[in-house]
Amino acid sequence: MSSWTEKSKVFLRWHPAFSGKNYNVSYYNFSNSSTSISVGLGGAYGSVSVSYSPKGSGYSIKANAKKWSRPAIYGDLIATKYLVKSYTGAGKLISTTYVTYYHTTKTYIKILY
Repeated sequence: MSSWTEKSKVFLRWHPAFSGKNYNVSYYNFSNSSTSISVGLGGAYGSVSVSYSPKGSGYSIKANAKKWSRPAIYGDLIATKYLVKSYTGAGKLISTTYVTYYHTTKTYIKILY
């Protein structure tokens, strides 16, 4: 097994609590509850599960009220490669292959304009 950072600080998805861009918003307020979403990154990455757990008792992120804005979730995309071996019932090796799975880490919210 080996792991590596496939992409750093990459756009993962729009924050699910906000359905579109907003104008005249000075602050976006977020609760301290966890958010777990599935993200389709396409290509070789397929679908990736994203968990975002803010710390504290809720918080706000400042936004420019004179611009259209929307919160997005960013983070690092981590790849983990596993060696998978298949055996018969008698214990004879049939095949060996590598499988790569992707997950996210270091997620954060960023306001996009």
